[in-house]
Amino acid sequence: MNALTISLDIKGTCRILGKKFDMIIANETVSLSQGQQSFSFYKNISCTNGWNSVYMEHIDHPNDLTVIEQENIIDYSTVSFDVVKINGYEVSNNMCQRSGTKCYNPITDKQLTLYDLGEPFKVEYKFYYPLEYWTFALATSKANWGKMGWKHG
Repeated sequence: MNALTISLDIKGTCRILGKKFDMIIANETVSLSQGQQSFSFYKNISCTNGWNSVYMEHIDHPNDLTVIEQENIIDYSTVSFDVVKINGYEVSNNMCQRSGTKCYNPITDKQLTLYDLGEPFKVEYKFYYPLEYWTFALATSKANWGKMGWKHG
């Protein structure tokens, strides 16, 4: 059996206050630097026919990523996963949610979104392969309201 691979292309915005913000995307460490405002990540990843997951996480959250005065948080570093493309196709937030993607703080179990992440996070980003059948895999779900689709480019 031949191994299947797809491209994963992520564009994001960030506000990094500390010296370094490390996160892991698809088993690869991505380091963001102080003052950085955007990032890009591209990698070919293995997948199988059917449902697949890509993992993203930021567990170690150094103190210099947050500005605290007395006991109040004044400012903090953030990361947003603005555009996720799989094999060149942009995945809508709606399709991502309906596929069961999970984003949460692993310390508190608080549910998060893929935007303005300013605390430790874990993301399990789910997708269906082959991509042409992704909407059909979701169509049998009761959550399908006919709002799923693709943007290519």
